[in-house]
Amino acid sequence: MTGGPFRIAVIADPHVHDPQADFGQGAGQALRPAADVAKSTRVFNETAAAFRFALADIMARGIGHVVLLGDVTDDGQVGALEALQPVLDHARAQGLTFWAVPGNHDVFADTGRHRSRRLVNPGGGYDLHTSDPDRRDPGAARVVVTPRMRCLGVPDGLLPGAGFFRGAHLDWETPFGPDDAPEARRHAVRSADGSVERWLMDASYLVEPVPGVWLMMVDANVWVPFGRHRPAGEQDDFADSTGAGWSAMPDHKGFVLRWMTDVAARARHLGKRLLTFSHYPVLDALADSRAAEAALLGLTPLARRMPGPQAARAVAETGIGVHVSGHLHLNATTRFQAAGSWLVDIAVPSLAAFPAAYKIVTLGETTSVDTIAIGGMPMPGGMLYPGRLGGHATYGGFLAEHAGHLVARRHLRREWPEVLAAAVPGLTLAGMTGGRAGADIPALTVIEDFYRLRMGGEFGRDLIPAARQRLYRAAGGVATWAPLFAMINRDLARLPSRSLSVDRQTGEVRGR
Repeated sequence: MTGGPFRIAVIADPHVHDPQADFGQGAGQALRPAADVAKSTRVFNETAAAFRFALADIMARGIGHVVLLGDVTDDGQVGALEALQPVLDHARAQGLTFWAVPGNHDVFADTGRHRSRRLVNPGGGYDLHTSDPDRRDPGAARVVVTPRMRCLGVPDGLLPGAGFFRGAHLDWETPFGPDDAPEARRHAVRSADGSVERWLMDASYLVEPVPGVWLMMVDANVWVPFGRHRPAGEQDDFADSTGAGWSAMPDHKGFVLRWMTDVAARARHLGKRLLTFSHYPVLDALADSRAAEAALLGLTPLARRMPGPQAARAVAETGIGVHVSGHLHLNATTRFQAAGSWLVDIAVPSLAAFPAAYKIVTLGETTSVDTIAIGGMPMPGGMLYPGRLGGHATYGGFLAEHAGHLVARRHLRREWPEVLAAAVPGLTLAGMTGGRAGADIPALTVIEDFYRLRMGGEFGRDLIPAARQRLYRAAGGVATWAPLFAMINRDLARLPSRSLSVDRQTGEVRGR
């Protein structure tokens, strides 16, 4: 290993939607309606300010390199990408260098796909802005059809100047060699029935930003073409990559895993400090509470996005050691070990959802990770929210309320069995625990604590009073609710996710 410690900032899923962007209405006034924010797992109108705030904080700390873990803009729209470029150019002029991996909201296969968004109009209603000429919305004042709403494919939609193509770097390569041309980086993908074969570009690359440090940036998007019979309602030629990720990589991108194995071996031989990134997690952050979740809720959308044990084993066997991921908007650390190999996944939370944080990774004798919350950012103006979402002075306060608000507005409706969801409004912790504790604590508060804890890790734990944490730890719950408290207690006891170090030889994770 050569050189001193190397620090790099990592931002995941900023989903930048700039209210000043042009989506066919002219620049400016691109606010998303409050009703859209109220039911979405991420916010919209504040994300451009949050991204700029994070970049300023990174520069103030003297860090010169930033990894963007995908889903950089709202949904990869042409207008969103154009609005982002001046922000990135300004940061570059201040000394930042960006490296990126593609996410499922950045690009779509090779041809792209239509996107549609509701934007507030001057009359107080909304207009639908869409790239799809066949899209209709009876509630919209008007429908604006514009190519500026379209999400592009690969390579056209890849973020410019973010490492995807060769630059003046010490070392740079792809799984196919040193040629950065898109046609030199294509691979075959076949439909499940074998009737359709398509050739797509893989955007993975390895770069040496400073002597002795290798950053391996893995394109883990997997688009599988539909066969002879396209599913009903599907307009695109490919299945969405959102739920695939690393679970689909061994079957459809085995060449990437073989390249990762080779890179890891070369890094050890040459004494390089290797750090691997992709948009998708390589480990199941809910693995130790899977049975409890299934007993209470069944297979939730979050659980469906988690990679399976086969993917974990395949990635661990490459020897990369530490992997940094986004996609799930979680702040979590997960470790896997089997047959002499180990793997640690560092999950970076989104800037567009609670707890709104980025991570600083320091490569030295150990791999050290610090999570930097930006919740102290003043709440941007321009949008008035009703009820509990309104009146917050800071972005962090707004997001904490947003995460709680989603329990009744979204999670109970979409993820919970109807009989349990119906019981929550009239229930207290005492009723959930057979009268043993917390007579005055509403069940809705308990469930809000659960979701904030799951999303934020230690940041979620900070919002739960110590006395209430003690009640949760002591609560077995009646039979119906016991799985919920099992999940809460596992989340309270997870590996450190705010400040930690990973032993580069053994993979042991310690809090700092």
